[in-house]
Amino acid sequence: PKLPCSPAGYPAFVVNATTPEQVKAGVDFVRKFKVRLNVQSTGHDYMGRSNAAGSLSLWTHHMNDIRYNPGEYRLGGSGTIFKGNTVTVGAGAMMWDIYQATDKHYETVVCGGAKSVSVGGYVTGGGHSILANRYGLAADNVIEIQVVTPSGKILVANQDQNRDLFWALRGVRTTSH
Repeated sequence: PKLPCSPAGYPAFVVNATTPEQVKAGVDFVRKFKVRLNVQSTGHDYMGRSNAAGSLSLWTHHMNDIRYNPGEYRLGGSGTIFKGNTVTVGAGAMMWDIYQATDKHYETVVCGGAKSVSVGGYVTGGGHSILANRYGLAADNVIEIQVVTPSGKILVANQDQNRDLFWALRGVRTTSH
């Protein structure tokens, strides 16, 4: 049978976020107007969870910067320095692009095999990889996260500041209490 097309399953509002401030504006909107929030970057979800009827869809796909940090990385708001090379990526950076960026330095990262998956959803889901048996999940390898909280604060979470939030975002215990 032919069924008519319907917008019933789609978001009512969309923010094409390219900065943390735009993410904050979207979070502030949903809090103020009591609208459901749906965050997606590539929308790569076989369960259909990248869509929510009547919601504000916060699209982070264009937050896709990739920066290679050679030698060391200093945690934000901290004196802690990680020795070694690291990579800083935006929530919308896709696996293929991250692999290509790190390959230029003859390195790789713990990422998934699907080229079109972005790191934001991948890491928040744990981040299974063929490298996981040796190096852990992708979430185990995260050393810092910039995040917009439900209250609309833009925070940096790492082992030295916002530790409980860092633990919650990675699912890894960072304190000994």
